[in-house]
Amino acid sequence: MSGPSDQTPILRRRIIREDGSKSGMVDPTMRLSPRDPFAFSSMIGIAFAHYNAGRYAEAAISADKSIRAFSYFIGGLQIAIQCYVEAGRIEDARRVMAEVLRLHPNWSFSRMKGYRGPIRSPEVREKQWASFRKAGLPE
Repeated sequence: MSGPSDQTPILRRRIIREDGSKSGMVDPTMRLSPRDPFAFSSMIGIAFAHYNAGRYAEAAISADKSIRAFSYFIGGLQIAIQCYVEAGRIEDARRVMAEVLRLHPNWSFSRMKGYRGPIRSPEVREKQWASFRKAGLPE
């Protein structure tokens, strides 16, 4: 028997339509499972979707929600840094970078050399790395 919880991962993938509007699928998932311990991942996914669509202020707001929900998710913190830099919130980006470096003190550009990560687009990756530089990631 299939229930709402079985559909949640599918619904989360359909967050932003091609025209940039929200699909409306996020709200039902949050209503179906308001105490979902993994809701932070949906929020950071929304942030990254807004980021890629060039809506940096909205991206930063979603990143804020994700960080409030789970402040130790390094991948989410990294996306938040990107969102904050592009939204012009450099101080917030530097504060989050300091937190990432506290959690992962050896993280630097030299350690990332050759690492592509989940981002396939070289343009997006370069933009990401530029954001990390502005936020203070050590070389």
